[in-house]
Amino acid sequence: MEELAELIQAVNKMLRYADRPAEPEYYANLIEEIADVEIMLYQLKVMFNIDDDQVFAFKVEKAKREQERLEKLNDSTRNV
Repeated sequence: MEELAELIQAVNKMLRYADRPAEPEYYANLIEEIADVEIMLYQLKVMFNIDDDQVFAFKVEKAKREQERLEKLNDSTRNV
């Protein structure tokens, strides 16, 4: 949870300064925090015996649902 909180802070800094070039230290910190979260995700998968195929299957289903939502949204805006 701590690593996710640190990633959120890094993203917020990048967004806060979106109107000007990102400070190199903020960008480097964002990359570091992404790496930390990816490491923690790997550790969780190992701890709970979850393989990448299981995660991928959920990603595919969620992406399909999101695509359907976007298509419905586009259809409704065309009818306005």
